[in-house]
Amino acid sequence: MPKLHYAVRRLTNKSKSASVMVLVLGSEAETLADKKVVGVSAVTRTFAAALDEVEQKAKQASKILAITTEYSAPSVSTAG
Repeated sequence: MPKLHYAVRRLTNKSKSASVMVLVLGSEAETLADKKVVGVSAVTRTFAAALDEVEQKAKQASKILAITTEYSAPSVSTAG
């Protein structure tokens, strides 16, 4: 578990906007499932659940990108 905390801390320090998701299989899955790891946005125990989380994060990111792009587009001036 300390190695996971270290890895997550390093990843979040390097990229503040990144989402860190952890897929845990085997005996560690039950141990980690009930614990909160700072910086981890999702902990899953199956590949299907991990894919669902990735899909949700991708949809959220595309919505945010669309909104950001819409509001940061340069305004067109017709004055001349």
